[in-house]
Amino acid sequence: MENLSTILNEGSGRGLARKIIAVIKAANILGLTFTEAYQKQPIELLRLLSLKAQDSFEEACLLVQTHSMPAASIAQILAESFLKVT
Repeated sequence: MENLSTILNEGSGRGLARKIIAVIKAANILGLTFTEAYQKQPIELLRLLSLKAQDSFEEACLLVQTHSMPAASIAQILAESFLKVT
């Protein structure tokens, strides 16, 4: 799937392929099936990934890069995650 996203051009499905990859990676880290993860809002997945902290940093970054989410929600999740760590 990742190879497919590099072959496709913008406007030819590349963005959709990257979104699917982001959901697959998040599902794997969270122990969810693809269907369960796909049914969740991206912000929900990001919140769940934040509970895993450093173990899910790469997947969280990909999710933020490929899905539209309100900046305030992302900031809130990061702040909550930071407060848990300190």
